[in-house]
Amino acid sequence: MRRYLIYILLLIMLPICGYAQALVGLEIQPDSISIGEETQFIISIQYPQDFPLRYIDLSAWDSLELMSNPTGESDFKYYADVEWKDQFPEDYRITLKPENIISTNDGYLYKDTFPLRIWDIGVFMPEPIKLYENDTLSITNIKYLQAGIIAVYPPMDIENPDTTKQILPLEDIVLEEDTLEDYIHIIYGLALLFGIVLFVYLYRKFTKAKEASELEQAEKEIIPAHIIALEALDKLESKQLWLNNKEKEHQSELTYILRAYLENQFGIPALESTTDEIKRALNQVNWDVVRINDVNEILQIADLVKFAKAKPDEDIHQAFLDRTRQLVTDTSSELEELNDQKADDDE
Repeated sequence: MRRYLIYILLLIMLPICGYAQALVGLEIQPDSISIGEETQFIISIQYPQDFPLRYIDLSAWDSLELMSNPTGESDFKYYADVEWKDQFPEDYRITLKPENIISTNDGYLYKDTFPLRIWDIGVFMPEPIKLYENDTLSITNIKYLQAGIIAVYPPMDIENPDTTKQILPLEDIVLEEDTLEDYIHIIYGLALLFGIVLFVYLYRKFTKAKEASELEQAEKEIIPAHIIALEALDKLESKQLWLNNKEKEHQSELTYILRAYLENQFGIPALESTTDEIKRALNQVNWDVVRINDVNEILQIADLVKFAKAKPDEDIHQAFLDRTRQLVTDTSSELEELNDQKADDDE
């Protein structure tokens, strides 16, 4: 019935106000509810065809002022906690919806409905809304036909309605099922703990392996160069390769043993040097001329056997083995005596 009265008032006031004025009405359905129950604010705007209406400003409905103050203090105001079903823009300014505009003989009628819930008890009267023709310019020629009033009561099954003394349950608590998000922090914590444990385990394993490798390396006895050379010469002699027409193989092994000894014992790059380069290097380390000639002769004969396919007497193979062995023995002994003398001088 109240809705029809609003329409009648809009039709009566339209000729009086003319086309330059908008008529705004508010209807609340239902206008008496329990706290938390859904109700609807229904606005009706009657305006002429040339009326520059574009936006409706609902910021006045951000909160509803209590008409009667329960404390009796005139300077203190109470406002209801309002929950709107639809999400409003931050400035509470909405654009007219074309589907809600009805064409009439005198212009247009715009209607819109806004569901809401009120979470405070009392009687409330919403303040008038504002109209805008653009983003900044508001419309002042507005006539408000009716101010809606809504009464909010406590639930019928609650005996004590004095919410200032006691917090009462509004609705039954809805239990939600657990989801993965409820345990995500536990999962992250376990993953972090697992990562830390794995890191510590791998770090200790790597450290122990490194320490074991270093210990094994330290425990290895460093075999002197002359010992390696003498053992290799004994092994080569036992093969007697020159007796099996393997002179080239014998001389290759013999010269390799000699070159390796010179490189490891005296730091001469003999393995990658020519015979002449080795001779010059031995002169630089002040070797005896006789020994340098021995080395030079052994290497030259070996080069002839390997590259010129020369066939020396069989006795020369054994002789070169013996001369090489003697060369290694003498030079290593002299080097050891020289090192001992330097150590004594340092003390």
